[in-house]
Amino acid sequence: MFDKVYTYISLTKVIVMKGDYLGEFEELLMLTCALLKEEAYGINIVQEIKARMDRAVNLSAVHVTLYRLEDKGLETLVMGG
Repeated sequence: MFDKVYTYISLTKVIVMKGDYLGEFEELLMLTCALLKEEAYGINIVQEIKARMDRAVNLSAVHVTLYRLEDKGLETLVMGG
């Protein structure tokens, strides 16, 4: 029994390293992007989070987080106009 627990703890330390997991805000952005689909532009994301969660969100924080999610391979950014 103790061998299994030790292995689990060891694997957890190896797997859960900085940058490998999602933070609360990253998860919130991904869910909001999924909800908005083709309308998932920065300002729309800010407005949707404000409307649904009554949470103030900075537009630049949204952009930085979207870039970070793209670097992790979890989002694909498309420039529009």
